Amino acid sequence: ELFLLERPTQPSRSRYEIDVQNWAGGRTERFASMEIEQASPAQTAQDGVWQPVTGTRFRFYVYSAYVERRTVAAVRIIASTKTRGPDAVFCRMWLPNNRTLTLKARVQAIRENWNLKYSAAYVLCLL
Repeated sequence: ELFLLERPTQPSRSRYEIDVQNWAGGRTERFASMEIEQASPAQTAQDGVWQPVTGTRFRFYVYSAYVERRTVAAVRIIASTKTRGPDAVFCRMWLPNNRTLTLKARVQAIRENWNLKYSAAYVLCLL
């Protein structure tokens, strides 16, 4: 598995472990009436290289991703996109044993953009 993060004060399983069990088998999952196919990645993931996100209305690029464990279990992605009204995107992780984890992402603009149309952003995928 990718990783398992639990809070020491709670004996229950983490949300990540439950989601992996529910989404195992490569099925198509529904998020807000949208179907997301469990296909193989269209391009090879590269760290530290600007890559376009396909299928978005506006320019959307991702640069790097890392696992965040400070306050919540999440994958944080450094990106660049439209400042106001960015496209809805999903995070997809390919796990061992042909399992796929697809999560709805939250896009947060980094407010250093001086009211420009595009800016740096964080894409946050809670695990």
